[in-house]
Amino acid sequence: MYSERTLMISGSEKGLDSVTSFLKACGCGSVAVISSGSEARRMIPHDDFDLILINTPLKDEFGHQLAVKLCESTCSGVILICKADLAEEMTNRTSDYGVCVVPKPLNKQELLKERKIVSMRQVTGWKLKNKEGFQLPLQYYNLITKDIVLIFLILQGIKTSQKIHIVL
Repeated sequence: MYSERTLMISGSEKGLDSVTSFLKACGCGSVAVISSGSEARRMIPHDDFDLILINTPLKDEFGHQLAVKLCESTCSGVILICKADLAEEMTNRTSDYGVCVVPKPLNKQELLKERKIVSMRQVTGWKLKNKEGFQLPLQYYNLITKDIVLIFLILQGIKTSQKIHIVL
């Protein structure tokens, strides 16, 4: 079984234990926890993570600019967790870069759904974009199923006989 490496960046200790336990139950084998954007910026070039969660606000910044930077500079899936009244604004600011936004209070089903979406973005967008030179348009991510991904790959002329790991 595949086990994700996850980084949780959180300026608050509140709720970390329950989120960490939930992530491990969802297949995240190891969950590293840090508390600031500057610490994340120092750590990321030297370490690879499959999933990065940013629980805003951080100790030294809000976190949305860090989320965008991580989407641009890594192949990690990035989820930004923010207060519900800021969720729409954060989505507008970050979604074009591939960041998924989850409002607080944290709903585990919503977090699981967004985790699946960022996993799909990794497969269809960033990882294959670097190899094959294409990217699935962002507006289609909420409609994705495994069959749609396979059809998209075939239409793009990519051999589906290659081993492709699709997590939904």
